[in-house]
Amino acid sequence: MCDPTRITEHSSNILDLFFTNNSSLINTTEVIPGISDHEAVYVEASLRPHRAQPVKRKAFTYQKANYNDLNKGLRDLYTEMTGLQNAPTHTLWSLFKNSLVSLMERHIPTKVIKEDHKKKPWINKTLKRAMRRRSKLYTRMKKTGKAQDINKYKHFKSQF
Repeated sequence: MCDPTRITEHSSNILDLFFTNNSSLINTTEVIPGISDHEAVYVEASLRPHRAQPVKRKAFTYQKANYNDLNKGLRDLYTEMTGLQNAPTHTLWSLFKNSLVSLMERHIPTKVIKEDHKKKPWINKTLKRAMRRRSKLYTRMKKTGKAQDINKYKHFKSQF
């Protein structure tokens, strides 16, 4: 939004700015009449950001594919395309692409994957186990205060 906030007879300038690092918090913004030649910026914002729904997408499971039928279909496509040698490039490309996609959908099973924003792909079982162990060592160190527990926690923390 770039409406001027100070308007005089000869000029109009933008004096007031509103910055945010999360645009989903902003519901409405507008410039409203203010005092004298200076108008005010009105911003209506939420306290909680709007969460986008996790994206669902289709993924092929190549381990369960029927490669024999897929190869047969590709051979048939090859013979069909060799007969069209003088066809325009965009026609050959669209034929190849559409045929390949239909062969994949016919001979490779799919599953729906729901992207979860909370799940971090780099946190695996080993890392989760290490995080739990570090947390337990931390609580034990805070509870007992013994030098042995402090050293165990510091040593483990330095490794990860």
